[in-house]
Amino acid sequence: MRNSRLLIIGYGNPLRQDDGLGWHAATRLSETLQGNGVQVLACHQLTPELAETISQAERVVFIDVNCTQPPGQISCRTVTPDSNPRPPALDHVMNPSALLGSALALYKASPEAVMLSVGGQAFDFGPELSRAVSEAIPRVLAMISEMAGAKLHHA
Repeated sequence: MRNSRLLIIGYGNPLRQDDGLGWHAATRLSETLQGNGVQVLACHQLTPELAETISQAERVVFIDVNCTQPPGQISCRTVTPDSNPRPPALDHVMNPSALLGSALALYKASPEAVMLSVGGQAFDFGPELSRAVSEAIPRVLAMISEMAGAKLHHA
C-alpha cells in the first residue's frame, strides 16, 4: 500500500556550500509541504534503506546539485530504475536510478521519478550557498510546490 503520493528527497552535504542545495531545499519544503500525501526527506546521502520508502510512493522527486550545469541553472529529468541496482562492494551510497531499481527488485514497486538539479559552483567547506544557487532555491521550491499541487508562500 502506498503511504505517500509524493516523496521528495533532497540530499547533499550542507557543510560543503552548494553541495547542500538538496538538503536545504528539502528542509524548507518539509516546513510547508509535509503531510497530506507528501513526505519530505532531507538526507546527507542516498542509502539503500531509502528503497523501502521509495517503494511506498506514487511519485518521487530527487533534489541535488549538479557540477556539470552552469551555476544556478535548473534542470528536471526523468529517472528510471537501474536494472542492476546493487551498490558496489562495501559502499553504502547509491544514486537515484539504483534506488529505484532496488525498490522494483525488492518491493515490486516502480514509482514515477524525476531528478531536479541545480548547477553549483562553490564546494569548499562552509554552510553558505553561492549566490547563483541561493537565487535558484525559490524557483526550485515553486517547481516542487507545483508538482505537489500546492502553493508555497516565499518570504
